[in-house]
Amino acid sequence: GPDILKEELVKALAETKNGKAVGPDDSNVEILKLLDEENMNLLLKLFNRIYNTGEIPKLWLQSTFEALEDLEVGIKVNGKSINNIRYADDTVLLAGNEKDLQCLVDRVSSIINKTKFMIVSKQNIENIRIQVEDQNIER
Repeated sequence: GPDILKEELVKALAETKNGKAVGPDDSNVEILKLLDEENMNLLLKLFNRIYNTGEIPKLWLQSTFEALEDLEVGIKVNGKSINNIRYADDTVLLAGNEKDLQCLVDRVSSIINKTKFMIVSKQNIENIRIQVEDQNIER
């Protein structure tokens, strides 16, 4: 198909919400919105190369949550441990107890920046502490 136009790229960046989760390269859309003319042209060239060849950089395809795939903690569903659910830039970590939840948080804390957690349980659970780098995160 035809190349992506610069106007299309500028419009797409302008319409993208700020504050979205970053990828493995820690780049966020706010930075892309600040690109000068020369760098915007380089970004456009990159996107058109991907569009025309169909070759997406491997790093872009890497999941942030590959670190959780080998863990046997989580909630059992049909005999398989499920420890996370993701939709867009939202993530839910699933664990059967505080120790397992802390294990999951430890695995992803270098990748994501979370400041709050929530417990969903049929039981009334009090006095639980989840930490990131020895700092309690808010419940």
